[in-house]
Amino acid sequence: MKSRTVLVLSAAVLVAGGAFVFAKSKKVKKEVKPRYTIEQVMKQAHKKKLVDKVIDGKASQEEKEKLLDLYLAMWNNKPPRGDLQSWKNKTGDVIVAAARVVLNEDGALEQLDQATDCRACHNVHRPKKKRRR
Repeated sequence: MKSRTVLVLSAAVLVAGGAFVFAKSKKVKKEVKPRYTIEQVMKQAHKKKLVDKVIDGKASQEEKEKLLDLYLAMWNNKPPRGDLQSWKNKTGDVIVAAARVVLNEDGALEQLDQATDCRACHNVHRPKKKRRR
């Protein structure tokens, strides 16, 4: 179990740490295909209330790891609107918070709750809805 936790944390730290370097690098040409689309992440993590279950402390270890996996995939997507650097920063913060939850660190649930503030991300990156007439 500990080796799995170390592996998950290592992956999260590498992705989150590399996020900032990757986002600034202009020489990277090969794109990583995300495991899930943004819509799939939102549906599984937020509409199905997985993130709420994790924040409430009612999630199993597997559910915590699933949430981290979803957020790692979201980082590899391009934002539908807004600045790519902002997207990488916001999703990187969520990844770090989710990784801390997987490791059961003190204050991790509060950090995840703050990092997953919908409005902060949606105001900048969510596509504008078309008006119905």
